[in-house]
Amino acid sequence: MKNIYSNYNKQLFGFANYTVLIYLFVKGIFMPITIDEAYTFLNYVYVKDYFNVSIANNHILNTLLISLTSKISSFELFIRLPNLIFAFIYIYFVNKLIKSSKKPFLSFCTFIMFPNVLELFSHARGYGIVFALNFCGLFFFFQNSSKNFKAYVVTCILFYFGALTLGYNLIVISTFFVFYVRKNSSILKNKYFLLFNSFIFIASLPLIKILILNTGNSKPLYGLPNDVSLFYFIKYFFGYSLLLNLNFDFVYLFISLLLFLLLLKKSYNHEGDFKFMLILINLQLFLLPLIVNRPLPLLRLLIPFIPFLIFWIYYYLEDLNIKTKINSFAIYTLFSVLLVNSISKFNIFYSLIWPNVSRKQIVSKALSNDGCEYLFDGGGGIVFEYYLIIYNILC
Repeated sequence: MKNIYSNYNKQLFGFANYTVLIYLFVKGIFMPITIDEAYTFLNYVYVKDYFNVSIANNHILNTLLISLTSKISSFELFIRLPNLIFAFIYIYFVNKLIKSSKKPFLSFCTFIMFPNVLELFSHARGYGIVFALNFCGLFFFFQNSSKNFKAYVVTCILFYFGALTLGYNLIVISTFFVFYVRKNSSILKNKYFLLFNSFIFIASLPLIKILILNTGNSKPLYGLPNDVSLFYFIKYFFGYSLLLNLNFDFVYLFISLLLFLLLLKKSYNHEGDFKFMLILINLQLFLLPLIVNRPLPLLRLLIPFIPFLIFWIYYYLEDLNIKTKINSFAIYTLFSVLLVNSISKFNIFYSLIWPNVSRKQIVSKALSNDGCEYLFDGGGGIVFEYYLIIYNILC
């Protein structure tokens, strides 16, 4: 009877996951275009300037995929389709993990509790793509033996495609390299391993150059002002807790303190592996900007690294032995609150990340007789220009 009940729960959470996916697709249809999406489409896809890397706004793999899907149509759903497809891939592998989980409800909450991550799957930007690629890479590797060289190669290739989307995802590749060598020290004598990593390093050099140029002091759209203190990051657990998008500051502090305590706890097996990689990622996130005098990343720039945090929490919960009813109540209450918080942020018609106006109003204005005049007078900006173009209004 207990096994039947457990299987029923897992099927229920699988259904809930696909309900979230349906929500993202519906949002992809009804949410009006945001500024960054319109900029991506008009400045890179529409004019076929796919490899314009003058500023950090161009997430190259995302741009190339949009160039394919927008051949069907230039309406919002189709330029968001690449990210939505990766949302499906994410949900598919999440369901696999929930089915094998000892605590399916807590696992479900863990995978759904970051509203900003889910939100960016419904935007035509690169964050959802790189998040899913990193998640899939980690899933694939840890489904195989940690000594499996082929699994290492496949995972690194997925991480590299993530770097083609967001260049600083190279931090994930360097972290994974150190982790793999630490687990398999004799691999350094393997000529195929050295050859493969040499190829990855050479292929990464153009991305490193672009990244350094695009994060200069005169460049917009990247990082935070230089006067943000280290204490700010420590206070919010290196910024990850901010992506929970909570309503009260004291809850951020509580979550951050809890994660710090888990860092201090002795860890074993996969939990220890993910904690090691997460620490190594954060060391690079602090040290590399300091060395090259560049802004520190925060908020949506941390999206590529969230899979490491999610897997760490997932395996921590899998190994957790809940001994008392009080502990059980506290843990299930905390994750229930985080799940409710995430779901409460769902909004089909507006973006959590970028400001946008009513789609009905802006489309109505674009189709009016004075639409072009309104654009020339500085009204609506690039979002308004997008709607003029997709409705074939040439000014």
